[in-house]
Amino acid sequence: MRVREIVTFVAACITIAAAVVAIRSCKPLSILPDNWGVTPEASDDAVETSPSTSESDFVKRVSSTVADWQSTGIQIQRGDILSFAASGSVTHWKGNGRIARCGPDGTGDGACSGNEPCCLAPGLGNNALVGKIGSASPFRIGSSKTVTASTSGTLYLGMNETVHCGGCADNDGVWTVRISMK
Repeated sequence: MRVREIVTFVAACITIAAAVVAIRSCKPLSILPDNWGVTPEASDDAVETSPSTSESDFVKRVSSTVADWQSTGIQIQRGDILSFAASGSVTHWKGNGRIARCGPDGTGDGACSGNEPCCLAPGLGNNALVGKIGSASPFRIGSSKTVTASTSGTLYLGMNETVHCGGCADNDGVWTVRISMK
Protein backbone atom coordinates (compact mmCIF):
# COMPACT_ATOMS: atom_id res chain seq x y z
CA MET A 1 0.00 0.00 0.00
CA ARG A 2 2.84 2.42 0.80
CA VAL A 3 4.48 1.90 -2.63
CA ARG A 4 1.20 2.71 -4.39
CA GLU A 5 0.94 6.02 -2.48
CA ILE A 6 4.51 6.94 -3.41
CA VAL A 7 3.90 6.12 -7.10
CA THR A 8 0.70 8.21 -7.06
CA PHE A 9 2.55 11.09 -5.38
CA VAL A 10 5.43 10.97 -7.92
CA ALA A 11 2.97 10.88 -10.84
CA ALA A 12 1.17 13.94 -9.43
CA CYS A 13 4.49 15.78 -9.04
CA ILE A 14 5.45 15.04 -12.65
CA THR A 15 2.06 16.33 -13.88
CA ILE A 16 2.44 19.53 -11.84
CA ALA A 17 6.01 20.03 -13.09
CA ALA A 18 4.87 19.62 -16.71
CA ALA A 19 2.12 22.19 -16.15
CA VAL A 20 4.59 24.69 -14.66
CA VAL A 21 6.98 24.24 -17.60
CA ALA A 22 4.12 24.69 -20.08
CA ILE A 23 2.92 27.86 -18.35
CA ARG A 24 6.42 29.34 -18.12
CA SER A 25 7.08 28.62 -21.79
CA CYS A 26 3.65 30.01 -22.73
CA LYS A 27 2.63 26.84 -24.51
CA PRO A 28 -0.63 25.04 -23.85
CA LEU A 29 -0.49 21.54 -22.43
CA SER A 30 -1.15 18.80 -24.95
CA ILE A 31 -4.21 17.73 -22.95
CA LEU A 32 -5.92 21.04 -23.75
CA PRO A 33 -8.07 21.42 -26.89
CA ASP A 34 -6.32 22.75 -30.04
CA ASN A 35 -8.29 26.01 -29.94
CA TRP A 36 -7.50 26.72 -26.28
CA GLY A 37 -6.45 30.33 -25.81
CA VAL A 38 -7.64 31.54 -29.23
CA THR A 39 -9.98 34.50 -29.03
CA PRO A 40 -13.47 33.71 -30.42
CA GLU A 41 -13.09 36.04 -33.38
CA ALA A 42 -9.62 34.73 -34.20
CA SER A 43 -8.71 32.46 -37.04
CA ASP A 44 -5.45 30.83 -38.08
CA ASP A 45 -4.36 34.18 -39.52
CA ALA A 46 -5.41 36.33 -36.58
CA VAL A 47 -4.02 37.23 -33.19
CA GLU A 48 -3.76 34.21 -30.89
CA THR A 49 -3.35 34.19 -27.16
CA SER A 50 -1.35 31.84 -24.97
CA PRO A 51 -1.50 31.30 -21.24
CA SER A 52 0.61 33.61 -19.11
CA THR A 53 1.94 33.67 -15.60
CA SER A 54 -0.42 36.31 -14.22
CA GLU A 55 -3.70 38.04 -15.03
CA SER A 56 -1.91 41.21 -16.14
CA ASP A 57 0.51 39.51 -18.54
CA PHE A 58 -0.54 38.31 -21.97
CA VAL A 59 1.24 36.66 -24.88
CA LYS A 60 -0.20 37.29 -28.34
CA ARG A 61 0.78 36.20 -31.81
CA VAL A 62 0.35 38.75 -34.60
CA SER A 63 0.10 37.41 -38.14
CA SER A 64 1.86 39.23 -40.96
CA THR A 65 -0.71 37.90 -43.46
CA VAL A 66 -3.65 39.89 -42.08
CA ALA A 67 -4.06 43.30 -43.74
CA ASP A 68 -6.15 44.75 -40.93
CA TRP A 69 -6.11 45.43 -37.19
CA GLN A 70 -6.09 42.19 -35.19
CA SER A 71 -8.06 42.24 -31.93
CA THR A 72 -6.20 40.97 -28.89
CA GLY A 73 -9.43 40.70 -26.88
CA ILE A 74 -7.71 42.66 -24.09
CA GLN A 75 -9.81 45.46 -22.60
CA ILE A 76 -7.72 48.50 -21.69
CA GLN A 77 -8.76 51.22 -19.24
CA ARG A 78 -7.62 54.83 -19.50
CA GLY A 79 -4.47 55.21 -17.39
CA ASP A 80 -3.35 51.57 -17.75
CA ILE A 81 0.38 51.25 -18.34
CA LEU A 82 1.15 48.79 -21.12
CA SER A 83 4.62 47.36 -21.74
CA PHE A 84 5.25 45.49 -24.97
CA ALA A 85 8.13 43.15 -25.84
CA ALA A 86 7.92 41.65 -29.34
CA SER A 87 10.08 39.10 -31.10
CA GLY A 88 10.19 37.02 -34.23
CA SER A 89 10.87 37.48 -37.91
CA VAL A 90 8.34 37.64 -40.73
CA THR A 91 8.56 37.66 -44.51
CA HIS A 92 7.31 41.01 -45.80
CA TRP A 93 8.23 40.64 -49.47
CA LYS A 94 8.87 37.89 -52.01
CA GLY A 95 9.88 38.47 -55.60
CA ASN A 96 12.51 37.89 -58.26
CA GLY A 97 13.70 34.82 -56.37
CA ARG A 98 14.38 36.86 -53.23
CA ILE A 99 12.73 36.95 -49.81
CA ALA A 100 12.88 39.96 -47.48
CA ARG A 101 12.35 39.47 -43.73
CA CYS A 102 12.06 41.85 -40.80
CA GLY A 103 11.45 41.87 -37.08
CA PRO A 104 8.87 43.93 -35.17
CA ASP A 105 10.94 47.12 -35.70
CA GLY A 106 10.12 46.93 -39.40
CA THR A 107 12.42 47.64 -42.31
CA GLY A 108 13.70 51.05 -41.23
CA ASP A 109 13.12 52.53 -44.67
CA GLY A 110 10.69 55.29 -43.74
CA ALA A 111 7.00 55.46 -43.05
CA CYS A 112 4.04 54.29 -45.09
CA SER A 113 1.61 56.87 -46.42
CA GLY A 114 -2.13 57.13 -45.94
CA ASN A 115 -2.86 56.48 -49.61
CA GLU A 116 -1.65 52.90 -49.33
CA PRO A 117 -4.59 50.52 -48.70
CA CYS A 118 -2.79 48.17 -46.30
CA CYS A 119 -1.01 50.86 -44.29
CA LEU A 120 -2.63 50.62 -40.84
CA ALA A 121 -0.79 53.58 -39.32
CA PRO A 122 0.20 56.30 -41.82
CA GLY A 123 3.37 58.08 -40.79
CA LEU A 124 4.68 55.15 -38.73
CA GLY A 125 7.44 52.72 -39.75
CA ASN A 126 7.17 50.45 -42.77
CA ASN A 127 6.46 46.83 -41.82
CA ALA A 128 6.69 47.62 -38.08
CA LEU A 129 4.49 46.25 -35.31
CA VAL A 130 1.86 48.88 -34.45
CA GLY A 131 -1.03 49.06 -32.01
CA LYS A 132 -4.09 51.08 -31.10
CA ILE A 133 -6.68 51.16 -28.35
CA GLY A 134 -10.28 51.30 -29.53
CA SER A 135 -10.59 53.91 -32.27
CA ALA A 136 -7.75 56.08 -30.93
CA SER A 137 -4.68 57.01 -32.96
CA PRO A 138 -2.24 54.19 -33.65
CA PHE A 139 1.20 54.02 -32.06
CA ARG A 140 4.43 52.29 -33.06
CA ILE A 141 5.43 49.36 -30.85
CA GLY A 142 8.40 47.82 -32.65
CA SER A 143 10.32 45.35 -30.51
CA SER A 144 9.75 47.25 -27.25
CA LYS A 145 7.48 50.04 -26.05
CA THR A 146 5.78 51.28 -22.88
CA VAL A 147 2.69 53.49 -23.16
CA THR A 148 0.07 54.92 -20.83
CA ALA A 149 -3.42 54.46 -22.27
CA SER A 150 -5.09 57.79 -23.01
CA THR A 151 -8.42 56.10 -23.71
CA SER A 152 -10.34 52.92 -22.89
CA GLY A 153 -11.14 50.16 -25.37
CA THR A 154 -9.95 46.95 -26.97
CA LEU A 155 -6.24 46.65 -27.77
CA TYR A 156 -5.49 45.97 -31.44
CA LEU A 157 -2.16 44.99 -33.01
CA GLY A 158 -1.00 44.69 -36.59
CA MET A 159 1.77 44.92 -39.16
CA ASN A 160 2.13 48.32 -40.80
CA GLU A 161 2.54 46.83 -44.27
CA THR A 162 3.07 48.84 -47.42
CA VAL A 163 1.56 48.03 -50.80
CA HIS A 164 4.79 48.86 -52.67
CA CYS A 165 6.32 45.86 -50.86
CA GLY A 166 3.56 43.61 -52.16
CA GLY A 167 0.98 44.13 -49.41
CA CYS A 168 0.15 41.25 -47.11
CA ALA A 169 -0.42 38.77 -49.94
CA ASP A 170 3.26 37.81 -50.06
CA ASN A 171 3.81 37.83 -46.28
CA ASP A 172 4.47 34.86 -44.05
CA GLY A 173 5.04 34.37 -40.33
CA VAL A 174 4.05 35.78 -36.96
CA TRP A 175 5.49 37.97 -34.25
CA THR A 176 5.14 37.00 -30.60
CA VAL A 177 4.18 39.93 -28.38
CA ARG A 178 4.31 39.86 -24.57
CA ILE A 179 2.05 42.51 -23.06
CA SER A 180 2.27 43.49 -19.38
CA MET A 181 -0.51 45.66 -18.02
CA LYS A 182 -0.40 47.68 -14.78
